[in-house]
Amino acid sequence: MFEDLDPQMREEGDHKAKYSSHTSLEHLLLAVAENCYICSEIYGQLQDENEIRLLSIGDIGQFEATPLLLRRGWRNLTGIVGAEISRYRPSRDELGDVTPWQYRLIPASRKEGDFGFTFVATGSGGTRAVHHLYENIPSSTCSQEVAKLVRLWYQRCQNGHKGCLDTRPWILKGTAMSGGVRHGTTGPNGDPVWKWYPPRLLDISSNPIRLVTRKGFQQCPAFAALSHCWGQEPFLTLTTNNLERFQKDGFDYANMPENFRNVVDIVRWLNIRYVWIDSLCIIQSGPEAQADCNEHADSMQYVYTSCNICISTAAADAATKPCFRERNPARISPVCVMVDGEPNLLIGKHHALRGFRNAPIASRAWVLQERLLARRILTLGSSQVFWECHETAGLNVCETFPNGLLAYGDSRGPFALPPNEQWPRPEHLDPSRLPSAEDQLKWLDLIETYSECQLTRCHEDKFVAFAGIVMHMHSVFGGHPYIAGFFKFELPAALLWHVRQHMEPESRPTPPIGFYRAPSWSWAATDARITCQKSRLHAERAEPPEPVAYFATLIEHHVEVVNARFGQLSMAALNLQAPLIPMTWSGKFPTSTYDLEHVYYEMPDIVHIETGHSFFFDTQDDFDGTQEDVCFMPIISFEKTGHVEGLIVRPTALPASTATEVEMRCYMRIGMAIIHGDDCLVNVKGMDTQDIVLL
Repeated sequence: MFEDLDPQMREEGDHKAKYSSHTSLEHLLLAVAENCYICSEIYGQLQDENEIRLLSIGDIGQFEATPLLLRRGWRNLTGIVGAEISRYRPSRDELGDVTPWQYRLIPASRKEGDFGFTFVATGSGGTRAVHHLYENIPSSTCSQEVAKLVRLWYQRCQNGHKGCLDTRPWILKGTAMSGGVRHGTTGPNGDPVWKWYPPRLLDISSNPIRLVTRKGFQQCPAFAALSHCWGQEPFLTLTTNNLERFQKDGFDYANMPENFRNVVDIVRWLNIRYVWIDSLCIIQSGPEAQADCNEHADSMQYVYTSCNICISTAAADAATKPCFRERNPARISPVCVMVDGEPNLLIGKHHALRGFRNAPIASRAWVLQERLLARRILTLGSSQVFWECHETAGLNVCETFPNGLLAYGDSRGPFALPPNEQWPRPEHLDPSRLPSAEDQLKWLDLIETYSECQLTRCHEDKFVAFAGIVMHMHSVFGGHPYIAGFFKFELPAALLWHVRQHMEPESRPTPPIGFYRAPSWSWAATDARITCQKSRLHAERAEPPEPVAYFATLIEHHVEVVNARFGQLSMAALNLQAPLIPMTWSGKFPTSTYDLEHVYYEMPDIVHIETGHSFFFDTQDDFDGTQEDVCFMPIISFEKTGHVEGLIVRPTALPASTATEVEMRCYMRIGMAIIHGDDCLVNVKGMDTQDIVLL
């Protein structure tokens, strides 16, 4: 693919005839068997994307099966060499599109930093890349060579990375979180602070392993924390019945599930005496379980900000499965490509993502904040081990590139949280300061990412599993009030999120009787993947900024929390002042592009009719339900493009348990819409506003 680097674009029709790499799945598998690095990566990616089944079908419907992979090498004007590989097939709604796989060559002569490779000629006339630290990659991630490399990464970070120093876990004396800590000292700014650490830890210095409480420590010990998938099979956990025994006598290493035993071995590699594992440090069953879980829920984020290292067993989909892996070293060794007589290292755009993003653990909602809040993460991937810390974020540090290489394209982004003020005093927070558009965009990206994750306790934990990230952003945003998934300064514009098209659930989640999950207008009210509208922020960053107009105003908000201020709620409502425009629609619920074009929405009060490309319902039931008194509630408009963004709302009753002296009509959100046209915008501006309650 690098033999022809003509920068001119090739004709699309030439691809199939001249640039096909593999015409079938069987052809690709032959290349994988021969240890082709790129083909092995692509096969893994196809597995992650569940594409293997489609490739095995052959003819798909009326379309003839087409070449599996098409390749194209390129060289840009600055001399950078790369390649793009894509799967060529007809586009169909049911199948979607496969993202192209991209690779780039890093020349050995590059002067930007030392990436630590020597290029050695091979007997076959080729060139081999040998790393100074890691000459031969072993056949298992549990080998002593891997242990040595992991110790080196950890020691380098501990001793030489100023950006990874232990600064975030300091808790100001007198704040809510200081009650459980034992060791008082002086913080980075000279303030009296307390060092937080978990109520319980596992002492793994000997066998049996013993559960210890923080009452026995004079100061915070170094400890590792585990981030993992539980799975469905039962395994050893902490209960009310065995709590005393685990503290007094401990339990045998052999009784731990295999994943936990592997983690104990890793932590011992690092000479760390203590480890925190949720299922063995929080009571899981018995009379005290619920109270213990509630106590830990508010402090979970501090476990990961306080730990010396987070061990992520990404490849194991259950505690009973091992996180160590046997592998073919040839498929993860650095690849050298000769171009213009010079050796180059080959790096894939999605190389780092394979370490975590597509692993089983990536689907766990709790894991998102575990990764974002930890200072250091060691990831045990499906084929190799990855390292991340604040100073190496984006450098793609792994067994293939032990010193790291500057990544391009997609980054793993575990440390993408905007910097805060190291848990500042309340008086240092400034709610009058409007956060930057960049920080707001990162916040909305976090919400979208979280919506892609799964929760076992989807009702009880929807807010709780995101609370650590919220606490961090609360500080970044200067202490602005947090209202059921949003910060006050971004309302009502932040209500403009929608369920991704063709992913709408049939109905709304049904919590247990008597349990309040979330208001209809919060992203926490759905388990579907969502997209947050960012138009207002992009308009603000445009040159020159695009004028916007707001139609809705937040008058007052009401929030009642069960325990922690960022956790479970018992009620939430917004008092808004906004226009309400009656609307109706015709057609069936759209499940394809064709259907979207044949659903018509009508708003007679503003003389507007539009098809359904920009109308998003939260569920199919919301689309199919009664249209009586359903309204479009405009929130924001954009002068240049002439479009208006708003909510679709339906009347609802105020809960009988809620007392109010203000008689206003109550509505619930059932979707979001964007309407277009200059005449439409003018007519919306002429509508009167009403006072409503959004539940």
